[in-house]
Amino acid sequence: MNTSLTTLFGSPKSATNRLPKAVWSLFVGLCFFVTGLLSVQAQTVLVDPAGAGGFNLGTDFASNGWTVANSANNPWVLGQANSTAPFQGYSAYISTDGSTPGYLNTAAASNFFWRDVVVPAGQERVNVSFNWLSGGEGTWDLWQVFFVPNSTTPAGSTTYPGSGLSAIPSSLPGAVFVAGSNLQSAAVQTFSGAAYLPAGSYRLVFHWKNDGSGGTTPGASFDNISVSSQAAATFTSVATGNWSDPATWGGSVPSIADNAIVASGHTVTINAAGQGIQNLTVSGTLTYGATPTEFQAKNLTLWGLPHNLAGGVVDVFAGTTAKTLRVSGNIVNHGRINTLASSSANGTLNLNGSALQTISGTGTWGGTVSSATSTNEVGVIGILSITNTSTAIPNINYTMGGTLRVRSTLTPTGATNLNGATLIRGNYASIGTLNITGITNGGFSPVGVYNGTYGHYWTTSTTGTTITAGIEPNATTSLFPVLSNNGLSRRWMHISRTSATGSTAGEMLVNFNQGNWMSATTSVTDTSNGGSYVVDNIMGGAWMISTQGGYAIASTASHNVQVFAPNLFRPANGNLRLLSGTGTGNTVTSTPLGRHQAGTYTPSAQRVGLTTAMLTNSNGFILGYSSADLCPASITALTENFDSYPTTNTPLIPFCWSRVVTGSSITAGMSTTTPVASGALHMSQTSISPNQSFILLPPLSDNLNSVSSLGFA
Repeated sequence: MNTSLTTLFGSPKSATNRLPKAVWSLFVGLCFFVTGLLSVQAQTVLVDPAGAGGFNLGTDFASNGWTVANSANNPWVLGQANSTAPFQGYSAYISTDGSTPGYLNTAAASNFFWRDVVVPAGQERVNVSFNWLSGGEGTWDLWQVFFVPNSTTPAGSTTYPGSGLSAIPSSLPGAVFVAGSNLQSAAVQTFSGAAYLPAGSYRLVFHWKNDGSGGTTPGASFDNISVSSQAAATFTSVATGNWSDPATWGGSVPSIADNAIVASGHTVTINAAGQGIQNLTVSGTLTYGATPTEFQAKNLTLWGLPHNLAGGVVDVFAGTTAKTLRVSGNIVNHGRINTLASSSANGTLNLNGSALQTISGTGTWGGTVSSATSTNEVGVIGILSITNTSTAIPNINYTMGGTLRVRSTLTPTGATNLNGATLIRGNYASIGTLNITGITNGGFSPVGVYNGTYGHYWTTSTTGTTITAGIEPNATTSLFPVLSNNGLSRRWMHISRTSATGSTAGEMLVNFNQGNWMSATTSVTDTSNGGSYVVDNIMGGAWMISTQGGYAIASTASHNVQVFAPNLFRPANGNLRLLSGTGTGNTVTSTPLGRHQAGTYTPSAQRVGLTTAMLTNSNGFILGYSSADLCPASITALTENFDSYPTTNTPLIPFCWSRVVTGSSITAGMSTTTPVASGALHMSQTSISPNQSFILLPPLSDNLNSVSSLGFA
């Protein structure tokens, strides 16, 4: 269930039983006029305020078809204490004595009552209204209303679930927030809003929570609960104005469960918190007012030529104040989406879906000033935050081509298919921030981009993340998060330079090209460190590096590189080589460039002392190894002494194994002390019986900061 598209609270009543009157012109040689025909949409009553919603069917919750889940503190009851109209007869309220409204503000509580509803196919707009009374305290003591899957069963508790008006309790997985409030300003309040729910079975849940430390009595009371479903309506703007103004839409305001069209020539301003829409088409201009910080849409389409001479525009800011645009579905951009509030203020595009999202179109990003300096606005997003939760590959499919720059912060999650496009961190200036969860030690999950090029801008003071022999970098300063051609595996590259003195600012670009997989090859000898290492197998895939925009370093400086290829194979040591490739599919090697530096068992490999010419060689870089340095297929005895290895950020010992089964004559020296700190990686065993067999289970992921899966049998 997509929780990002379904909330609307604190809004005035919104009647959407007719398609608003609209006149919408498109530049296609025709004019289409939509007249104000009144069309009453069919509705399905899910909770009737004259029956179960008004608690008129009996004297307890069960008689009215509701289920209650109370803790020992501040329970829900059904009673007749509330008599101020439109409350009448029985209502639901929090009570400490079983008859009168009130709550003990020194006793924490989290209590629920709920009812099952079924949303019919084709009626995904679910209207909710009710009357309420409540005391409370800020964002601590308050009521909330949710829809949850019917597989979720609320349970009352004396444990406070956490503060926040719209915060979803951990006991309600998959919940959709509908409304919440406290401390009303008048005797009786009315909530009226809508939620978008795909057809299916749900539970409508009413929740009271208080933290046990202050607050104004009484607790919440509810009556006249009404729930109905209907098909989503489509609203078209008829004038320039605020989103919440009925005059903007010809008489009524779209809810978050509806669809909307901003017609050519109109500017619609998002002017209140909680506004959003399902499918939004912009042929005019959508912008933000001072109050709201964000706007949520499911699908967003911007029309440009030939449909509209001016082109649809979305400005993700108010004046020079940056805002956030969240999209959980697809974007078709034939117009312009601008997140650049000023030269230093960056709005956010957040892709927050739970399934594959496609970004397509022939439009542009940013403003209208085109430059090869930091004043550039064309092809730029201020902040790009990908929080899509899908594990599909890709989870983001970008098909707009060209070059897209992110001026400030880039947060990738999952695998983004660039389809030949180039994504650059930095807009001819500072490279900003790259946020990747779990950056430490490479990891396994595919996070990054593939089928395209990733780059970042280097200033005259940037040196990048230090690359140390036998250690995997744990920062993103100079990370290029490229993936294999199918997006399934990380092929990350770190590049640093020994000095920035005398350098010229510019951009560095990396892509990964998959060749023939794990090919045997004519051997090549690496003598870079005074030794003679013979490479007789290589991975048929190359990292290609290029520079542009004047990038240069001083003749006294050089580059260091580390690449990752998790789970590709299992080396027994850090001898894996990063070599320059050549030939069809890079299945043979040329003379090694730079110098070897020890890698890790991820596997990863390092090369240092590379000039810019070496770094950007036309053959790219490939991984090679000697067959003698691969882990053997099996082992019957473990002979390594764990205490002889470092306990900091180094490969977990034993180097080769995710599992080792030993015989009765184990000769390993286990550490006799527990790990000294959370960052320590050595293992511990307090006692070992003679002639005992062991199954050793080190962590199954790369170089964890602590031992999390050690077992003995």
